[in-house]
Amino acid sequence: AVTASKLAAGSVSTEALAAGAVTAAKLAATAFDGRLFASIVGMGVVNSAGAMEHPATGSTATSSRSSVGNYSLTVPGLDPGCTNSRFVFAVLIPTTTGRSATASSFATISCGSGNSSTAVSTRDGAGALADSGFTFILFRMGT
Repeated sequence: AVTASKLAAGSVSTEALAAGAVTAAKLAATAFDGRLFASIVGMGVVNSAGAMEHPATGSTATSSRSSVGNYSLTVPGLDPGCTNSRFVFAVLIPTTTGRSATASSFATISCGSGNSSTAVSTRDGAGALADSGFTFILFRMGT
């Protein structure tokens, strides 16, 4: 496979590509809905009590803890009227050594406001639910 590390700097330029060599159809296997980009819709650090400790500038995401190891992330206004169904995914990094964090699929919880939410679970090394803070980045595919 051709990877960036195998290519010399500047060896592939726009001039080196034949007209029409790169098209959306040829990239479809790696594209989502014909688009190859994502936008960040929220990021920050949530502490083990579920409070947003360090929201990124401009991030409107909120957080809460419902029980041991169970948290919620909500992004207000992400899908008003439930008309812009777009894939949202989360990157989660636990702040406690030896813990893991997973997120469920995002779901719009209020079509009028467009608020979207996901459940986050944090677990210890044995797989049992356990409280842990986590750093998160939420991406939305498309425009």
